[in-house]
Amino acid sequence: TFDDLNSFIRILFLFRCQNLALDTRFLHPSVFSQIEEIEVRCYVSTISVDLFTLFKQLYLIEFQTHNFRKLIHRGGIEWIKKINQDIHVNLSNQTEIMLYEKNIMHINLIAEANVHFLRMSEVFPNEDFCIYKDFPFDQLVFVYQFCRCQSNKEGKMFKNLINIKSSYSCTYLWINQYYYFLTYFEKDNNTATMANAWTFLNSDSYKNIKKCDFERRLSLCNRSDYHLKEILSVYDFFIINKKIQIGVKALTYLVAIFSIVTNILVIKTIFSKNNKHIFKDFKHYTYL
Repeated sequence: TFDDLNSFIRILFLFRCQNLALDTRFLHPSVFSQIEEIEVRCYVSTISVDLFTLFKQLYLIEFQTHNFRKLIHRGGIEWIKKINQDIHVNLSNQTEIMLYEKNIMHINLIAEANVHFLRMSEVFPNEDFCIYKDFPFDQLVFVYQFCRCQSNKEGKMFKNLINIKSSYSCTYLWINQYYYFLTYFEKDNNTATMANAWTFLNSDSYKNIKKCDFERRLSLCNRSDYHLKEILSVYDFFIINKKIQIGVKALTYLVAIFSIVTNILVIKTIFSKNNKHIFKDFKHYTYL
């Protein structure tokens, strides 16, 4: 440990990393004791279950959409359930909720202009509902799509995208059924948080949330043997494509070597004294 380390790192930006395991060996509690925001823009393979309980100032973790589902399928939501595990808020008591404003954890799935991102129905398909059946609502953890829209035009594009029919799955609606709590803490209606909140809360999917029939879905989870499974992500297809490119390139070298060897054998055969009478009338290799 480095208890006497005078570290004031507030924001951590992870970029261009592959198969990164987020644990205390990477995020040492003494080094990142003051961390408030972590933005992950690369492929994370695993997250240590107790990791985020060690950073008392942390309130925001951001992921790109195309990695999040695979991450969950690898380790489940145990690391999410550990966040604010000592807090259990009465969700029907707004006054009590307001008392824990500083404990809210935002897990954002970023949508940006000119950057490929998946719809929430792809990140949280209905087939994954049982993974989130024990989501820690009363621990004030919010996992939601967040648009970094720099202009009104980008904001409209974002709204059009999520308003497409079935853009929000019942799985996503389940984990965000208390999303309106976030509006309690925003005094300025013009913030990006409020813009994203109202876009979701005014969507047709949210207005018809009762159609998901969560009770029936939960009962089905209790009767099924659903388990986590390895899935392919955009990153996996990128790696497969790279491997194919390397394989094709290696194959061209082998073909080139084979061609050189066969040409050498042909030349040796032509130059052989024993074969001169065979090739004396052939003009295929006049340069010889």
